[in-house]
Amino acid sequence: MMEPQPQVVAAGRRAPPTAIVALAARQIAGGLPVWQGLALASLAAVSLGSAWRQGTYSNAALLAILVGLLAGVAAVIAHRSKSLTVPGWIWPLTAGGLALMNLAPGLDPGAPPTQAALSVLLSCVTVTLCLVPWRGRAIHLAMIGAGTDLALAASSMVWGQAGIDVFSFTQRSVERLLHGLNPYGMAYPTTTPGLLSAHFPYGPALLLLAAPFRLLGDIRLANAAAMMLLIACIGILARRHFGEASAGRYVALSLAMPFSPFMIVQAWPEVYPVAGVALWLVLRPRHPRWAVLALGTGLCTVPTALPLLVLPWLWWRDARRGITLAVLVALLICVPFALWAGIGKFIADTVLLQLRLAPRTDALSINGLLAHLGRPLLPGWAGISVSAVCLAAFALWGAKQWDAALLMGAVLTLLAFLTAKWAFFDYYFIVAVGIVLALAFADPRPDGATPRTAVRDQVDGVVTTQRE
Repeated sequence: MMEPQPQVVAAGRRAPPTAIVALAARQIAGGLPVWQGLALASLAAVSLGSAWRQGTYSNAALLAILVGLLAGVAAVIAHRSKSLTVPGWIWPLTAGGLALMNLAPGLDPGAPPTQAALSVLLSCVTVTLCLVPWRGRAIHLAMIGAGTDLALAASSMVWGQAGIDVFSFTQRSVERLLHGLNPYGMAYPTTTPGLLSAHFPYGPALLLLAAPFRLLGDIRLANAAAMMLLIACIGILARRHFGEASAGRYVALSLAMPFSPFMIVQAWPEVYPVAGVALWLVLRPRHPRWAVLALGTGLCTVPTALPLLVLPWLWWRDARRGITLAVLVALLICVPFALWAGIGKFIADTVLLQLRLAPRTDALSINGLLAHLGRPLLPGWAGISVSAVCLAAFALWGAKQWDAALLMGAVLTLLAFLTAKWAFFDYYFIVAVGIVLALAFADPRPDGATPRTAVRDQVDGVVTTQRE
């Protein structure tokens, strides 16, 4: 069994090269709980399937997503087995492989030299981050990795233009808001099959968050800022739970995921609720009011990340109160915009539109497979029923720990998307981040032994690990 990893040097002193090499050797030679290895496998499979054709249907992509689902379910089952381990080198191998997925055909047709070089650089940076302590040079490496993610996005985008309706909806609606006009008052052409035009279909918090960046010319700067905030929150959570010796490998996963650049390029709004969830997790122990505001604002953009929080809502009173208040905050933000646009029209544009749209046969989902086979599509109740059964099983069987709650939430979200009317790249991004957050809350000792310093979480009354 892997022993707890010691700090390399005392605070304020730089680690000598020999100590860093020794720690890197321990990271590779050590072991991980088997559920974490399976979670990493699920993360890799979901990322590969999503990147292969930009989250649209292909047999290979759907196979990868299904492998990710099976690995996620296996990770949930194995979560109780603290004594079983897998080799520690799986972690840097996964991080390096995730970064190279930026060269998948769907994200990088033809692999131009600049993007290929950036992907290889990102792979090297993330592997190194998995092996060095989180201080000094590692933080500089993380900044290089974040810059590489942004460079990958910049190399694939045209300033102020994008060939997807999500961008034009947000760019033009924010411009109307800045001119004092009703942002829900104009319809725009769409790239959605069967829908010629639509009004702004997202929550008003997206308009408020993107407005300052629209003044600079492109609302995707807001997506980039939210992505960097998400990565920073993962780093803070990992450092809080694992100390400086191991936090870098969690940052490496968040940097390496092939979702980051393309989520920025396409202006997909799911980055905001996911960043809101991560910021809520960071703030809630000491700043619960700010945590509620952050989560509520994120959910008021698009609420697709809510399945990640279903089990915390069910299991813990304080988490339930915080999540419920966040939903109320999201509704309060909507009120003035609903009155401005007209309540009926606002609901029709932001909620009922999603219900009216037909299933997408090009989606990376079971419906995509059925359409490919020439079979009837799933009825609307099928996905809801499967997700409800899975939720009930998890709620009754799962260990009431934060890592288990987030892992099960990610698997539940993956299952819900697979059986929904449609699911694409941006949806599976939520699943991937949920897996990384679950890993960031994991018990650092594979044998489940009592941590060196245990304190009582004043929020939920559970014991968590803190390292000085």
